[in-house]
Amino acid sequence: MNQRELEELLEELCEEIRLLAGRDTEKTLIRVFNAFLRFREPMGGTKIAVITGINRVTCIHHIKKLEKIGLLKRHEKSYVLRDLREFAREYRKLSIERVKRLENLISAIEEKER
Repeated sequence: MNQRELEELLEELCEEIRLLAGRDTEKTLIRVFNAFLRFREPMGGTKIAVITGINRVTCIHHIKKLEKIGLLKRHEKSYVLRDLREFAREYRKLSIERVKRLENLISAIEEKER
C-alpha cells in the first residue's frame, strides 16, 4: 500500500470517529497520526514536528486530540500509538453505552410529553 492510500484510510477512520475538523484543510491531524503509525515509538510534539514539517504547536494540539479520543497514550514525557484493534473494541463499548443513554433520554422526554 502506498503512502497516499494509507493516508486516505486514516482520513476515513478519523471521519468515522468524528475526529476531523472542517478547518484542517491541510490534513495535519492525519499527518500526525500517520507519523505515529509509521514510527511506532514514543514521540512528542517536537519530534512529530520535525518528521511532518508541521508547526510544533499544531502537532501538540493534534496529539492531545488523538490522546483524548484514545488513539495515543502517554509514555513518560512522550506519546505512543495504542493498538488499533484495542482502540476499536473500546470505541465500540463506548458507542453502545452512548446509544443506551440516548435511548434513556428519549424515553424520559417522551414520558414528560405525556
